[in-house]
Amino acid sequence: MNRQIYPKLSASCMDLLEDDALIDESRKSNLLTLAEYLRSETEPRLLFVCTHNSRRSHLAQAWAWVAGLFFNRSSVQSFSGGTEATALYPQAGMALKDAGFELTVSHEDRNPTYTLKAGGMIAPILMWSKVFDDAANPKADFAVITVCSDAEEACPAVPGARVRIHLPFEDPKAFDGTKRKAAAYIERSHQIGRELLWAFREAYSTPR
Repeated sequence: MNRQIYPKLSASCMDLLEDDALIDESRKSNLLTLAEYLRSETEPRLLFVCTHNSRRSHLAQAWAWVAGLFFNRSSVQSFSGGTEATALYPQAGMALKDAGFELTVSHEDRNPTYTLKAGGMIAPILMWSKVFDDAANPKADFAVITVCSDAEEACPAVPGARVRIHLPFEDPKAFDGTKRKAAAYIERSHQIGRELLWAFREAYSTPR
């Protein structure tokens, strides 16, 4: 465990790892494929793709980043993109804050750039909505993980990807405008974090 991670965020990681019984067995095969990719690479790079790069792909990017830090694998890099660019949806950012991330706007416009921090002494990452082949994303030797069905269908091929994994999550957008909105985003954030942390534990805490 990386003791430089914010205490609340570290506690969230530990709680999610303890809740691994909530992971559906049908999803573990693809999660193990992700674990195998992580074990096989010295500097793994993960690109999470969803249609608008506004909710699930950003949540996955953030949780994969902190999962690498939690297991002392700072060499793991995580990215996100979409088949089109929109903006990070504010409630997704609130769900990350609820888990203990620090998220601030570093450049305000129709598609804001956010600074995401996981610890005071840990270099932050920048997050904004972008297409999957944006210049900021890797171009070769990476794993692409599609986190929604639309992205899986709309991206039949992502150039340069060494591994392709389909790991769909239900869209919390379905709860926008309802009383369950905030809870739904937190639940989806927890699910994404739980599954990615489980894959990282399989990669780095079990014998090869």
